[in-house]
Amino acid sequence: MLSLKRRCTISLIFLMCISLLLPTYSFADSTTVSSDTNFTYTRNIDGTTYKYDVSGNSSESKTVITNLEQNTTDTLILKNNVFYLNGEKVGEIAYSPSENTLSANAPASFYTRASSWKKIGGPTTKPITWKPGILKAVVAAMIAAAIGIKAGPIVSAALGSAMGYIVTTGGCKVRYTLYGRKVGRFYNYKCVWKLTTNTNVSYGYYTSYSTV
Repeated sequence: MLSLKRRCTISLIFLMCISLLLPTYSFADSTTVSSDTNFTYTRNIDGTTYKYDVSGNSSESKTVITNLEQNTTDTLILKNNVFYLNGEKVGEIAYSPSENTLSANAPASFYTRASSWKKIGGPTTKPITWKPGILKAVVAAMIAAAIGIKAGPIVSAALGSAMGYIVTTGGCKVRYTLYGRKVGRFYNYKCVWKLTTNTNVSYGYYTSYSTV
């Protein structure tokens, strides 16, 4: 049998590995899920750590991107399907007005009691374009904002090293469906999504999870 010390060491290594695979979540309101949700997450891109502070509502989303190595900040705003970076238009989304972001229309049972997975939004396809020269950290935030502010940390974690190529293509289409369930006092999210670049290179489908 394994000694107690050895079992503890193995458990610690396992937890460290898991922490490297998952983004860091910090939700301002951990008990209420609504279209007005603020949260913070961090991502390491090419050896640089970025902090994303996301806020918004049904008509606008705002992502403050902080380079923690250089202590610099950029502000990305999505409004009326147009992306603005520090006040300058840098991209846009073209999609049918009938399609919604992932923040919309959860079943009532999702908020009131334990339930099986229920579809909250989608399937939705959104074409996204951006200007040449936009940083990977910004494009990751643009894709996340296009899907919906609740899906930000889920999506940005899954793209990983693929962002290097995706940025050079100038645009992509994102297709996604979000599912949710309430277990006890926690909300679980499952996002099934894929990304196809303007050069017709596809990534996914991915299934990503988050707990609030």
